[in-house]
Amino acid sequence: MLYFNKGAMPSRDGNDSQKELLEKREVAREQTHTGAYIVCHGSPSIRDCRILDLSPKGARLWLADIDGVPKFFELHTPEGEAFLCELVRRKADHIGVQFLERT
Repeated sequence: MLYFNKGAMPSRDGNDSQKELLEKREVAREQTHTGAYIVCHGSPSIRDCRILDLSPKGARLWLADIDGVPKFFELHTPEGEAFLCELVRRKADHIGVQFLERT
């Protein structure tokens, strides 16, 4: 029979990893939940998304379907701003992007 010291076990609640991730970021992100859309170059389709959080350097975006999102695309906000983005992280229902330039 094996016995484990629960105090020595890593936490599975995700709080520790979230804290580490936040400490690594250069700029704090602001939660927004703003509607936006993605324009992919060379494709006439426009994809709706929601900006979950935003910083001057990047954002986390929710999409109904993340399949087929290219490495580079434009993110357009309701305020008329557009950002050239690079996809840097892909999760089950959201993506992380880095802003390359404001267009």
